[in-house]
Amino acid sequence: MSDTQLATLQAQLQSASAAYQVIQDDLSNAVEIRQRLDAQLSENEQVHKEFTGLGPNNQVYKLIGPILVKQDQSEARANVEKRIEFIKGEIKRVETQLSDLTKKSEDKKSEVSRSALVAHLLSSRWATSPTSAPSRDTMTDSFLFPLCSMMQIVQAQMVVQGLQQKAGGGPAAAKIQA
Repeated sequence: MSDTQLATLQAQLQSASAAYQVIQDDLSNAVEIRQRLDAQLSENEQVHKEFTGLGPNNQVYKLIGPILVKQDQSEARANVEKRIEFIKGEIKRVETQLSDLTKKSEDKKSEVSRSALVAHLLSSRWATSPTSAPSRDTMTDSFLFPLCSMMQIVQAQMVVQGLQQKAGGGPAAAKIQA
């Protein structure tokens, strides 16, 4: 494998890693929004609960800046109910967004792991020399081993084999003994 091909693969890995980080940041922001919405919903539900204990003669005031302004009880109750409906709708929207971002994050993480493994296999001596299979210690010491299952390693070796054959490098790396 040439240095140019390896550099291209490493650039792709960096790009995928950057995309993964962006998704993680978006996911973190969505979680924060969800937490804020939960707090708002709880607060508005508490206000709605307080309305149930009010009699028809009780006065309701709304805080506008530093001033309490008298408000019609039925109007205030309707406003709180509308706010609760709106917040619940926003929570559903954010839940859908969280679900989508979680799936994207898992997909991108898998892509990064595969790319990292392929780059590692191509840059290691055993990927270019099919007669020297890695020892269990070599794989255990690798930072990639915990991220990848044995199936992913075999798949990556198949990718390496295809790349080597295209480059005229011969057979793939030797099989890893479990």
